[in-house]
Amino acid sequence: MAGEIGFVVVGLGMGYSRAKTIARTPGARLIGVADTDTAKAGRVAEELGCEWSADYHDFLRRSDVDVVGAWTPTGLHGKVAIDTLKAGKHAITTKPMDVSLVRCDEMIETATKANRLLVVDFGNRYQPDARRLRQAILDGGFGRVHFADVRLKWWRAQSYYDRGHWRGTWAMDGGGSLMNQGVHYVDALLWLMGPVERVEYARSAVLAHDIETEDATQALISFKSGAWGSIETTTTHYPSLPTTIEIHGTGGSAVRTDDALTVWKFMDENGQERAYEPPAEGWAPSDVAADVVSALTRGTPVACDGLDGRRSIALITAIYEAARTGRSVVPPD
Repeated sequence: MAGEIGFVVVGLGMGYSRAKTIARTPGARLIGVADTDTAKAGRVAEELGCEWSADYHDFLRRSDVDVVGAWTPTGLHGKVAIDTLKAGKHAITTKPMDVSLVRCDEMIETATKANRLLVVDFGNRYQPDARRLRQAILDGGFGRVHFADVRLKWWRAQSYYDRGHWRGTWAMDGGGSLMNQGVHYVDALLWLMGPVERVEYARSAVLAHDIETEDATQALISFKSGAWGSIETTTTHYPSLPTTIEIHGTGGSAVRTDDALTVWKFMDENGQERAYEPPAEGWAPSDVAADVVSALTRGTPVACDGLDGRRSIALITAIYEAARTGRSVVPPD
């Protein structure tokens, strides 16, 4: 694809920061932004030097638009993406991909039929420290990994849910602390460790908010590799604490605390500490805009396509089912 890649951003909550990123990405051109809040759309368009509309369909008819990204409430991700793909454009969705596996499958099928990219914007996959951690696992630096854990303990006031209206609802949010806040780290865990064999145990509850879904979830999982894992998410914890991903193996351990590796320890066959650095992976995208530009101009694979993005929804669906039934659950294919 020659020339600049034309982007449109739909939804100017989280989408505002993505629009700013696109506007400064080499090889990308921000054509426009769309939001039902017309005052906000107008302000952002003026700031970033692009066009705006209250209806994203206005941009789907344009030949200079190549990519449309949905940074809307979760329950609208599938609709925006499917409309985009059917119009012959490439689609991006923010996390999570959508609220249900059925909708995710419709998105994937539509992208396949249209021969267009479907990209899920999981920011952890673009972080250098997270990619370093993944390279170490792939390189065998940890030996046999036997534990992989996520801890997310954040605070959200009731006003956060009241202000959004859609937040904390099954129809538009798809879940609570696990689906909304935790999905970034569920995806990272799967990206690092590979597929899950079974959710062994889970529980969830509404502990501190007036919402439909949950504000606290705990799960024990078994990976197909044989490793054990645990996931804990909540929005009831004041104050919010740093989020951690822990990897422990027969040859070492690492802890990622928010966006930094705070533990990076390895040992040799004699039990002595050793210096270790995984092989460099070469070029890696810095964000979703650079990722899509590279995919369309250089043919590089995107960090997370639709099939990959679906995996976190499948695991979260299984965790909610295990919590509801009190039984172990195999994540759906």
